[in-house]
Amino acid sequence: MNEDIEQRIIREMHRKGSIKTSDIVEATGLARQSVHRVLKRLVDRGDLVKVGDTKGAKYMSRELAMKGADPMRIRRSFANRDLHEDLILGQLRDQTTILQGVKSNVIKIVEYAFTEMVNNAISHSDSAKVTVEMESLDGAIRFVVKDYGIGIFNNLIEKYGLEDKYAAIQELLKGKTTTKPDRHTGEGVFFTSKVADTFHIESSGLRLTVDNSLDDVFVENIKDNRRGTRIVFDISKGSNRELSNIFRKYTEGDLAFSKTEIKVKLYKLGISYVSRSEAKRVVQNLDRFKSVVFDFAKVDTVGQAFADEIFRVFTNEHPAISIRHINANENVEFMIQRAIAGRTQPGLL
Repeated sequence: MNEDIEQRIIREMHRKGSIKTSDIVEATGLARQSVHRVLKRLVDRGDLVKVGDTKGAKYMSRELAMKGADPMRIRRSFANRDLHEDLILGQLRDQTTILQGVKSNVIKIVEYAFTEMVNNAISHSDSAKVTVEMESLDGAIRFVVKDYGIGIFNNLIEKYGLEDKYAAIQELLKGKTTTKPDRHTGEGVFFTSKVADTFHIESSGLRLTVDNSLDDVFVENIKDNRRGTRIVFDISKGSNRELSNIFRKYTEGDLAFSKTEIKVKLYKLGISYVSRSEAKRVVQNLDRFKSVVFDFAKVDTVGQAFADEIFRVFTNEHPAISIRHINANENVEFMIQRAIAGRTQPGLL
């Protein structure tokens, strides 16, 4: 019987790359102490190598251990020819223990976000190579997807005729923005940014950070100006976030992606929220949605023309779109209400 268990352990180790005591206990139904004895015998004999302390120990082949293989971290590069994101994910899962023991809701989020971002790199980047990483951090899962192509912001500028990289970021965060509308819906980056704890896009000397723990978005300059796009995704292993709830928040009964949220502070970029042309950048392409929420957090004030363009002109031109605003201070609220009143009193503004 011991020989059968040893063979099962060896087979499982080769299949996964590494194993834990709990894996064998679950697979065989044996007591933990019995499994420990078998694993110790395999280690003593040189068939397995133990990595880590007793509580979180992993067991792997001596060959992998000598190569410095880490069951909790993996990095792979792929030539971008006939790549399939689900097969890449399968390789990472088979060759590591990163997702073992992780809550099912977190696994679903990681798998969704990873395949969406890898698909973007495969389909949109024009990169000859795609590099992926995944690792288990203290209390969190992180993955990185890197391509070496045109760069996501430059790609959007070229395809949409946008003014600059900041305009590309603004369009990207609205959702439904894609350079290949015949093949993609443009939802991947939008929803991936919503399901992460923190989500970073680095490209063309800029880093976009969506921090859902702070409910905020940041844009900063970075020194790395190499070609391509680097995506970094982090989520806590203890997260209670549910993928279905995120989809439900931005969809309606037909499950179509029809709602979006605009963080107005991203449209400042060193100037005040005054002119009508600035407001037109905010509402550009929002006619693709049925419901829009404008978030005025960290916006001190807005001009009459800015508020009028959004809350009177755009609303009158698109009466079927539900428009709401949140987090407006007294100054902003005053200007918004004047614009709303102007819908029925055109002489007011």
